Amino acid sequence: MRPVIRRTVLSVTPLTAIAAVGLAAAATTATTASADGACVTAGATTTCTYTTVGEASLQIPDGVTTVQVTAVGGAGGGDPFDSAGGPGAVVTGEVAVPSNGTLYIEVGGNASVFEGGSNGGANSPNNRSGPGGGASDVRTLPNTDPNTLSSRLLVAAGGGGGGVGLGAGCSTAGGSGGAGGEPGMDAAETSAADPDIGGKGGTSGGSGGAGGTSATFGASNGGQGGAGSPGQGGSAGLGATGDPCAGGAGGGGLIGGGGGGGGGFDGSSPSGQGGGGGGGGGSNLVPPGGTSGVDTTGIPEVVITYTANPASQLAGLLQAVQKVGPGHSLADKVTQAQAYLASGDVTDTCSTLGTFTGEVNAQTGMSIPTVTAAQLITLTQGIQTVLGC
Repeated sequence: MRPVIRRTVLSVTPLTAIAAVGLAAAATTATTASADGACVTAGATTTCTYTTVGEASLQIPDGVTTVQVTAVGGAGGGDPFDSAGGPGAVVTGEVAVPSNGTLYIEVGGNASVFEGGSNGGANSPNNRSGPGGGASDVRTLPNTDPNTLSSRLLVAAGGGGGGVGLGAGCSTAGGSGGAGGEPGMDAAETSAADPDIGGKGGTSGGSGGAGGTSATFGASNGGQGGAGSPGQGGSAGLGATGDPCAGGAGGGGLIGGGGGGGGGFDGSSPSGQGGGGGGGGGSNLVPPGGTSGVDTTGIPEVVITYTANPASQLAGLLQAVQKVGPGHSLADKVTQAQAYLASGDVTDTCSTLGTFTGEVNAQTGMSIPTVTAAQLITLTQGIQTVLGC
């Protein structure tokens, strides 16, 4: 029996969101709007949730080198008559990230009526069989970069589409689409005399299903489902007579799921054509120590959690104040705050940071440009939030 992971994000350790590149940083409030996602910060822990289909980005703060990710892929579509699409996968795990770098979040789409879900779900070939669901993933390059697929860190695959069956006049029921990370189901068979007339299910992240065949009445074979490719589900195979008994399309994933094979034709009548096989779910990318399962909610999303490190943030602040203001006063205050923090004296660390902020305010517009001062204060406020000053 396949594992089922419910897409529920439990309470996390409190954290702060400070996105800094050089002097640039994001504001640290209890709830912040992170690039295309909502981030909630409590103490030192930040959780960012992305539910809008498409690409979003997240700036990683100084000192953060790993993040915890939960991703849910999109569901495949069913044949409108009698076969179901496969649900998306749920993948969780910790991934290494570049400190001060940018993560790109791809939220996959559920399949619509005949169109595959965003991020790799294949379309229905004939506006009858089910399309594939799109994958959700986290990567280090935007989707416009030619190397984007090779930068993926974690992938939750989309489900495969259902094959066409009895409701469209095929002689057997179509196969259901595979869940993300699982193969599609074969179409049902009519009798022992024609055990292979139904199309075969596509594999998870690989080859398409074989078309159905028949040994009677001068049979003709159904079309082979297309193979999945990196990031893209495979196309569905058409039935032996072209329409309507096609297989389901493949879901997106690390490697897209193979399309289901089309039904074979026994030559007796239009109703002698077998149903189409289900499209395969895409394959997952699970980081070491991570988990994978099947979604039960039908809501694709990506949730990222990370914990800030005040010592690393102070180091970033010290670098930012070099050659800022008169002499070494600001740098000396940051160095003093580092010493207090290293000794475990949070009270004096906070007091020193307060003095630092006062000096920056006093020099704003004079020895410190206004924009630079605002950036320094934002960085300082982020550290104060983590420390609970």
